[in-house]
Amino acid sequence: MQIDLVQPQKDLGRAHRFSGEIDPVACGLPGVAGLFSVRGKAVFSHGRLLIEGRVTGEVELVCSRCLVGFRYQLDVPFSQEFRKEGDWLAGSATATGEDGDDIEFYSGDSLDLTPLLCETVLLSLPMKPICREGCRGLCPVCGKNLNNGPCGCVVEETDPRLEKLRNLLGRGGGDASNTQEENQ
Repeated sequence: MQIDLVQPQKDLGRAHRFSGEIDPVACGLPGVAGLFSVRGKAVFSHGRLLIEGRVTGEVELVCSRCLVGFRYQLDVPFSQEFRKEGDWLAGSATATGEDGDDIEFYSGDSLDLTPLLCETVLLSLPMKPICREGCRGLCPVCGKNLNNGPCGCVVEETDPRLEKLRNLLGRGGGDASNTQEENQ
């Protein structure tokens, strides 16, 4: 997504609004329902260009618990400071601004926001997507989706650190109190 920088450069300190769309395939997201919507503003001030805005859209993800596809709503803010190439720290691709954020460089009278927007979207996606808060996942024995109902499998949850103790008690044929009395 390209934005024109001619007018913002003339009106220093004044916010210039922009809007547009970005194709999720450009960000490496093939399973998406439509284009991402982008709205924002560009402000030139004191030799720097500040771009701020929001990316909204919908992404198709797969639940990490039950492996069912679901739609995830995106509404992500973005903010980036730019400097004209050659004006500041020539030769370096990025630098650090006063607030600790990276400063990017641009050249010409337009700016391609696609890399910034793709980075924003990709970093906002959950590492472990979950279809809903109460997702029960899959049965570890038969693999049935437990959100659709119980499967009837018997799942014995044993702490592997206590497995030796369970084996010891199983061989003795009694409970822990009997074993303790025999040892005294």
